Amino acid sequence: MSLGPTVFVAGLHRNVTAVEVRRHVEAAHQRLRVTNVFLARSADGTPTGHASVTVATDAERDRLLATGVPALAGRPLTVPPRAVRPRIQPPRRHAHLFVRNLSRHMSEEDIQHHIATVAPVAAVRLPRNDFGRPTGWAFIDLEDAADVPRVVAALDGVALGGRPLHVQVCRNPVDPDA
Repeated sequence: MSLGPTVFVAGLHRNVTAVEVRRHVEAAHQRLRVTNVFLARSADGTPTGHASVTVATDAERDRLLATGVPALAGRPLTVPPRAVRPRIQPPRRHAHLFVRNLSRHMSEEDIQHHIATVAPVAAVRLPRNDFGRPTGWAFIDLEDAADVPRVVAALDGVALGGRPLHVQVCRNPVDPDA
């Protein structure tokens, strides 16, 4: 995963290595810092002749786009301006909570609405028994792990549907697709 401004480069010879691409780009653009080169490969593992070149700053990306890259190994390289990749943000960690002592009349929407009064909810999973009735407990995925202490403090012991909730951090979240 790249963590900086990225530029797509096409026209590479299939035998060119990532190290060669990095050295070539840095030699062609003085004071340009290439932080990563990713060579694209097809499903069978053969190089496609394309690379993603990640540089340190947006200004370096703009300079690379404006001036291009000279030929490498006798092949002209193209740097299409439409292929600028935005900076990739690390994925947000979801926090998983286990809530028990729910009324069997509660729906996923009721639970989500109640918890959303304290913190944003990414998902609610309300397991059901063999007869299709709710089990009385649920798994909650919060959008931000930093909200966990606040949700537990605010909702543990609070009545919902006439029953006090028991809210705790889920140590081993269940994968609903498994």
